[in-house]
Amino acid sequence: EKERTTNPGDWQLLEYIAAMLEPSLGQIYYESFLNNTNVFYNILFGNAYDEKLLETQLEYQGWNADDCYYLALAEIVSQDGRGDPDRSLDLVMQVILQQVKNCIVMKKLPYILMFSNRNLQKDPAMQEFFRYLEARNPVKVSFSLPCKGIEQAGYLYAQAAYAAATGKMFHP
Repeated sequence: EKERTTNPGDWQLLEYIAAMLEPSLGQIYYESFLNNTNVFYNILFGNAYDEKLLETQLEYQGWNADDCYYLALAEIVSQDGRGDPDRSLDLVMQVILQQVKNCIVMKKLPYILMFSNRNLQKDPAMQEFFRYLEARNPVKVSFSLPCKGIEQAGYLYAQAAYAAATGKMFHP
């Protein structure tokens, strides 16, 4: 900030660089700091958020507050102690960040969250991507039901996590 003040573009660039470096550095920076400043993360988990920031982010995404919203969770499946699940989660998250468009991708252990106003479960391109992801990685993907309006999105995480837990019971 010596020559000029930082702007939202600077912060977005820093977030992107931090997310790219996180797997190799093995840090939890992305989850601990960026999620706490992410308005969508705060909405999903019932935390306080700035209404003006929400309006800005919705406009940036091309979304409306009264859209239907969906949440998908990707979880690394246990490999009987083989490998590092946190590192695998970080690597899968990088793939998702690069491949998934019009979606907010966040991490909340043990999941990667994909929040969107698109029905990720019925979108043909996303179905193909999820099949590819599950076929080549120890990953299971679960989905929430849709909710009408951003203010109802706080229920999505519990629904998607319940779907993940139910899937483990019936398809271990």
